[in-house]
Amino acid sequence: MNSRRSRLAFAEVVRRLARQQRGIVAVIVALFMVVILVLAALVIDLGGLYDHDRELQAAADAAALAGAQELIYSTGSLTAASAKAREYVTLNANLSSVVESNLAPWAPQVDFRSVTVDLRENGVKFSFAPIIGETLGSVTAHAKAELKYLVGINSVAPVALLLMNPEKFRFVFTSGGKNGTVVGSFDITDDDGDGRYGESGEGGGTLSSAIAPGLYSVTLQAIGRVDGQEQVGLELPEIGLWWVSDPSDSKEVLYRVGMEKVGSNINVRVVVAPSVQDNTLQAELGKNRDFTLTRQTGTQTFTGSISAPTGTDNNTGYGTHDLEVKVGNKWITCGRYVAFHEDVPLKYLMMEPSFYAGYSRQRGESAFQRAEIVTDIPRTGDGKVYTMKLGNQAGSGLYSGNWRLADIYAQKNTREELATFDTSVLDTWKLNYPLRIGGPLKPEPGASTGQVIQGMDDRVANSPDDEAWRYVVVPFVDYDPDLTGSSHNYTIRAFAAFYITEYSKKGEDKGDIKGMFIRWLAAGEWSDDPSGPLYVETTVLTE
Repeated sequence: MNSRRSRLAFAEVVRRLARQQRGIVAVIVALFMVVILVLAALVIDLGGLYDHDRELQAAADAAALAGAQELIYSTGSLTAASAKAREYVTLNANLSSVVESNLAPWAPQVDFRSVTVDLRENGVKFSFAPIIGETLGSVTAHAKAELKYLVGINSVAPVALLLMNPEKFRFVFTSGGKNGTVVGSFDITDDDGDGRYGESGEGGGTLSSAIAPGLYSVTLQAIGRVDGQEQVGLELPEIGLWWVSDPSDSKEVLYRVGMEKVGSNINVRVVVAPSVQDNTLQAELGKNRDFTLTRQTGTQTFTGSISAPTGTDNNTGYGTHDLEVKVGNKWITCGRYVAFHEDVPLKYLMMEPSFYAGYSRQRGESAFQRAEIVTDIPRTGDGKVYTMKLGNQAGSGLYSGNWRLADIYAQKNTREELATFDTSVLDTWKLNYPLRIGGPLKPEPGASTGQVIQGMDDRVANSPDDEAWRYVVVPFVDYDPDLTGSSHNYTIRAFAAFYITEYSKKGEDKGDIKGMFIRWLAAGEWSDDPSGPLYVETTVLTE
């Protein structure tokens, strides 16, 4: 009996414990349900917050890049770049879940080389988080785009523009004309790369004091290297005259002569023998260009000025104009001025800029001889009109500097390469060599004027709008003595963006493509620093 009561009591205890456990489990399940709901709310709302964060970051990235690109297109307008960045934030907000009215007040940080965008979106609504007391969230985004310079690119126009940057220029003095006896020479260099040869410390040389009196011809040579060996490329024969006088000769009436270009004028100074009593002398610089030299009081020196000649020989790209002075009844040719065609990259050439030392000397003198040459180095954004592809007329000689064509792509011709400007197509063409600064560029034999004209006509016809055909990227190459380009490759020195203003299909300028070097944007391998005054830019997200 007692045993039966004990079993019943134990069973009751077990039933009570079971009821208590069911209650505890229910409580635990309820607690877990709350946790699960909270976690679900967090997952859902954090996912939504992440979407906002991602879309806000995309807006910041796009705005920074667009603003940086506008720095290029607007040629450095900070206001335009700032406005473009704001515009792209609005555009991206309208295409995403970002609510522009919820953006905290902001302004892009803009300088001439970068655009920085910092955004904060407040008031991002939560769907479930309010059950834990969180109704709104916020997200932030940061982006910085910088301007860089291209050093490598996949597509360019098939033109090799030759820089006039030889290793040195050499002046050769001869008696009896170009093929006469060489009596001396000297070199000038451009050590600082500014396009001005022969500045202080940049070359020169001493000519022998034993050079006999008389009139000597001066020939200009541009010197480069081929396979490491010095070689003459450009040669301009007899572009100057050099006068050596003999004051000990009683018949000598002209002792010294000097010329100097100042602005658009040529200043001339001569020194005559004491026997000359005139107070004025007649002079001429070029045919039918008369002017007067006036005696400086109490001296044997006469000075005068005349506008610089501009005429050129269409077959050579430059013209020479002799200086003649009438002393007594005798006209004496004693100097020569050279004027270059506007498309020739030699812009200025004068013997020693100070009077006397450059254009004359007296017998027995031994003086250090100098000269100065200024070459035309195009600059991105300089606003000048250049001829990109010269024809067979004025300025198209070996020294013209920008007439060569380049064989860019394998199994393509000049016409196709000019006609196609769609980079998605160009990128599929096989390059002969990677297009990279410091790398090789293969020359294209011949002028191919017909293909140039046909290619330009096709390019205009294929253009999606009135402007697209005008923009090309062109490579510049270092000066090369082998200007025909038939034996070895050129070396790429820079890339430049060219805006075509016109091209000619007939007449003396047939085949010419004219335009300006502008700031422009392209994609490719980049560097922090430009390779020189010519460059193409790109934009890169750096933060």
